[in-house]
Amino acid sequence: MRFSLALQTIQLADTSLEIFIPDEEAVRSAYQKGEIDFPYWSKLWPAANALASYLIHHPEYTKDKTVIELGAGLGLPSLVVAKNALSVLCTDYAEAAIEIAGASARYHGHQNFTTSIVDWTKMTARPKADVLLLSDVNYEPSVFQALQQVINGYLNDGTTILLSTPQRLMAKEFINYLLPFVVETEQINVEQKTDDVAISVFVLKKG
Repeated sequence: MRFSLALQTIQLADTSLEIFIPDEEAVRSAYQKGEIDFPYWSKLWPAANALASYLIHHPEYTKDKTVIELGAGLGLPSLVVAKNALSVLCTDYAEAAIEIAGASARYHGHQNFTTSIVDWTKMTARPKADVLLLSDVNYEPSVFQALQQVINGYLNDGTTILLSTPQRLMAKEFINYLLPFVVETEQINVEQKTDDVAISVFVLKKG
Protein backbone atom coordinates (compact mmCIF):
# COMPACT_ATOMS: atom_id res chain seq x y z
CA MET A 1 0.00 0.00 0.00
CA ARG A 2 1.42 3.37 -1.00
CA PHE A 3 1.25 6.50 1.15
CA SER A 4 2.06 10.11 0.35
CA LEU A 5 5.54 11.00 1.58
CA ALA A 6 7.30 14.06 2.94
CA LEU A 7 11.02 14.65 3.37
CA GLN A 8 12.01 15.12 6.99
CA THR A 9 15.39 16.27 8.26
CA ILE A 10 16.66 14.10 11.12
CA GLN A 11 19.37 15.39 13.45
CA LEU A 12 22.02 12.76 14.06
CA ALA A 13 25.19 13.25 16.10
CA ASP A 14 26.86 16.30 14.54
CA THR A 15 25.07 16.04 11.21
CA SER A 16 21.61 15.59 9.70
CA LEU A 17 19.96 13.34 7.15
CA GLU A 18 16.83 13.72 5.05
CA ILE A 19 14.52 10.72 4.80
CA PHE A 20 10.98 10.16 3.59
CA ILE A 21 8.23 9.83 6.21
CA PRO A 22 4.70 8.60 5.36
CA ASP A 23 1.66 10.78 6.00
CA GLU A 24 0.64 10.07 9.60
CA GLU A 25 -3.09 10.55 9.08
CA ALA A 26 -3.15 8.29 6.03
CA VAL A 27 -1.32 5.53 7.91
CA ARG A 28 -3.68 5.85 10.90
CA SER A 29 -6.71 5.71 8.62
CA ALA A 30 -5.42 2.60 6.83
CA TYR A 31 -4.87 0.88 10.17
CA GLN A 32 -8.32 1.82 11.49
CA LYS A 33 -9.89 0.44 8.30
CA GLY A 34 -8.03 -2.85 8.78
CA GLU A 35 -6.03 -2.37 5.60
CA ILE A 36 -2.66 -2.76 7.37
CA ASP A 37 -1.33 -4.30 10.58
CA PHE A 38 -0.33 -2.00 13.42
CA PRO A 39 2.22 0.26 11.67
CA TYR A 40 5.24 0.07 13.98
CA TRP A 41 7.34 0.77 10.88
CA SER A 42 5.75 4.13 10.06
CA LYS A 43 7.61 6.34 12.54
CA LEU A 44 11.19 6.88 13.61
CA TRP A 45 11.82 5.34 17.01
CA PRO A 46 14.50 6.67 19.38
CA ALA A 47 16.48 3.41 19.11
CA ALA A 48 16.86 3.87 15.34
CA ASN A 49 18.10 7.42 15.90
CA ALA A 50 20.57 6.24 18.53
CA LEU A 51 21.92 3.42 16.36
CA ALA A 52 22.30 5.77 13.40
CA SER A 53 24.19 8.27 15.57
CA TYR A 54 26.44 5.52 16.91
CA LEU A 55 27.24 4.34 13.39
CA ILE A 56 28.17 7.87 12.36
CA HIS A 57 30.69 8.00 15.21
CA HIS A 58 31.95 4.46 14.49
CA PRO A 59 32.22 4.10 10.70
CA GLU A 60 34.83 1.36 11.14
CA TYR A 61 32.08 -1.19 11.78
CA THR A 62 30.52 -0.82 8.34
CA LYS A 63 33.23 0.60 6.07
CA ASP A 64 33.52 -1.62 2.98
CA LYS A 65 31.32 -4.27 4.64
CA THR A 66 28.17 -6.07 3.56
CA VAL A 67 25.40 -4.92 5.90
CA ILE A 68 21.86 -6.12 6.53
CA GLU A 69 19.23 -4.49 8.72
CA LEU A 70 16.33 -6.60 9.98
CA GLY A 71 13.09 -4.97 11.09
CA ALA A 72 14.38 -1.76 9.55
CA GLY A 73 11.14 0.21 9.38
CA LEU A 74 11.99 3.42 7.54
CA GLY A 75 15.63 2.35 7.38
CA LEU A 76 17.44 5.21 9.08
CA PRO A 77 20.51 3.17 10.20
CA SER A 78 20.71 1.52 6.77
CA LEU A 79 20.68 4.91 5.06
CA VAL A 80 23.48 6.17 7.30
CA VAL A 81 25.82 3.25 6.60
CA ALA A 82 25.10 3.25 2.87
CA LYS A 83 27.61 6.10 2.66
CA ASN A 84 30.56 3.81 3.43
CA ALA A 85 29.36 0.18 3.28
CA LEU A 86 30.09 -2.09 0.35
CA SER A 87 26.41 -3.04 0.20
CA VAL A 88 23.30 -2.60 2.34
CA LEU A 89 20.24 -4.84 2.41
CA CYS A 90 17.39 -3.07 4.20
CA THR A 91 14.57 -5.42 5.23
CA ASP A 92 11.24 -5.35 6.99
CA TYR A 93 8.11 -7.51 7.03
CA ALA A 94 6.01 -4.54 5.82
CA GLU A 95 6.18 -3.83 2.11
CA ALA A 96 5.29 -0.17 2.64
CA ALA A 97 8.28 0.26 4.96
CA ILE A 98 10.89 -0.94 2.51
CA GLU A 99 9.26 0.96 -0.36
CA ILE A 100 9.74 4.16 1.64
CA ALA A 101 13.29 3.25 2.69
CA GLY A 102 14.08 2.54 -0.95
CA ALA A 103 12.70 5.94 -1.94
CA SER A 104 15.00 7.60 0.58
CA ALA A 105 17.98 5.65 -0.77
CA ARG A 106 17.18 6.70 -4.34
CA TYR A 107 16.83 10.31 -3.20
CA HIS A 108 20.40 10.15 -1.87
CA GLY A 109 21.66 8.29 -4.94
CA HIS A 110 22.81 5.15 -3.09
CA GLN A 111 23.60 2.53 -5.73
CA ASN A 112 24.66 -0.02 -3.09
CA PHE A 113 21.27 -0.07 -1.33
CA THR A 114 18.70 -2.83 -1.88
CA THR A 115 15.51 -3.77 -0.06
CA SER A 116 13.65 -7.00 0.60
CA ILE A 117 10.59 -8.19 2.50
CA VAL A 118 11.89 -10.32 5.39
CA ASP A 119 10.03 -11.36 8.54
CA TRP A 120 12.79 -12.32 10.96
CA THR A 121 10.29 -14.16 13.18
CA LYS A 122 9.81 -16.67 10.34
CA MET A 123 13.26 -16.83 8.79
CA THR A 124 14.18 -20.16 7.22
CA ALA A 125 17.42 -18.88 5.66
CA ARG A 126 19.67 -16.04 6.77
CA PRO A 127 20.86 -13.47 4.23
CA LYS A 128 24.64 -13.40 4.68
CA ALA A 129 26.34 -10.25 5.93
CA ASP A 130 29.45 -9.00 7.69
CA VAL A 131 27.33 -6.75 9.89
CA LEU A 132 23.76 -7.05 11.18
CA LEU A 133 21.82 -4.00 12.39
CA LEU A 134 18.90 -4.33 14.83
CA SER A 135 17.09 -1.40 16.43
CA ASP A 136 14.21 -1.74 18.90
CA VAL A 137 13.30 -5.28 17.85
CA ASN A 138 13.08 -6.68 21.41
CA TYR A 139 9.75 -5.15 22.42
CA GLU A 140 7.53 -8.26 22.44
CA PRO A 141 8.49 -11.10 24.86
CA SER A 142 6.62 -13.68 22.78
CA VAL A 143 9.24 -13.36 20.00
CA PHE A 144 12.36 -13.18 22.19
CA GLN A 145 13.16 -16.84 21.56
CA ALA A 146 12.92 -16.39 17.80
CA LEU A 147 15.10 -13.29 18.04
CA GLN A 148 17.69 -15.18 20.07
CA GLN A 149 17.81 -17.85 17.38
CA VAL A 150 18.40 -15.23 14.69
CA ILE A 151 21.15 -13.58 16.73
CA ASN A 152 22.79 -16.93 17.52
CA GLY A 153 22.77 -17.87 13.85
CA TYR A 154 24.47 -14.67 12.79
CA LEU A 155 27.01 -14.81 15.62
CA ASN A 156 27.88 -18.38 14.59
CA ASP A 157 28.42 -17.09 11.06
CA GLY A 158 30.99 -14.62 12.40
CA THR A 159 28.72 -11.62 11.84
CA THR A 160 29.14 -8.50 13.98
CA ILE A 161 25.78 -7.39 15.40
CA LEU A 162 24.89 -3.87 16.46
CA LEU A 163 21.69 -3.75 18.51
CA SER A 164 20.04 -0.68 20.02
CA THR A 165 17.24 -0.85 22.56
CA PRO A 166 15.36 1.26 25.10
CA GLN A 167 15.95 0.16 28.66
CA ARG A 168 12.80 -1.91 29.14
CA LEU A 169 12.35 -3.92 32.32
CA MET A 170 10.52 -6.70 30.46
CA ALA A 171 13.54 -7.15 28.19
CA LYS A 172 16.07 -7.48 31.03
CA GLU A 173 16.28 -11.27 30.74
CA PHE A 174 16.75 -11.00 26.98
CA ILE A 175 19.58 -8.48 27.39
CA ASN A 176 21.21 -10.63 30.09
CA TYR A 177 21.28 -13.48 27.57
CA LEU A 178 23.29 -11.29 25.19
CA LEU A 179 25.85 -10.01 27.70
CA PRO A 180 28.44 -12.79 27.11
CA PHE A 181 28.70 -11.60 23.49
CA VAL A 182 28.93 -7.85 24.19
CA VAL A 183 32.30 -6.36 23.22
CA GLU A 184 31.25 -2.73 23.42
CA THR A 185 28.29 -0.80 24.79
CA GLU A 186 27.24 2.84 24.89
CA GLN A 187 24.25 4.73 26.25
CA ILE A 188 22.84 7.47 24.05
CA ASN A 189 20.15 9.91 25.15
CA VAL A 190 17.75 10.76 22.34
CA GLU A 191 15.77 13.98 22.63
CA GLN A 192 11.99 13.67 22.34
CA LYS A 193 9.24 16.27 22.58
CA THR A 194 8.45 15.47 26.21
CA ASP A 195 11.62 13.91 27.58
CA ASP A 196 14.92 12.29 26.62
CA VAL A 197 14.94 8.54 26.04
CA ALA A 198 17.94 6.49 27.17
CA ILE A 199 19.00 3.99 24.51
CA SER A 200 21.60 1.27 24.95
CA VAL A 201 23.70 0.31 21.93
CA PHE A 202 25.44 -3.08 22.07
CA VAL A 203 28.10 -4.46 19.77
CA LEU A 204 27.98 -8.27 19.77
CA LYS A 205 30.56 -10.73 18.54
CA LYS A 206 31.25 -14.39 19.18
CA GLY A 207 34.65 -15.49 20.41
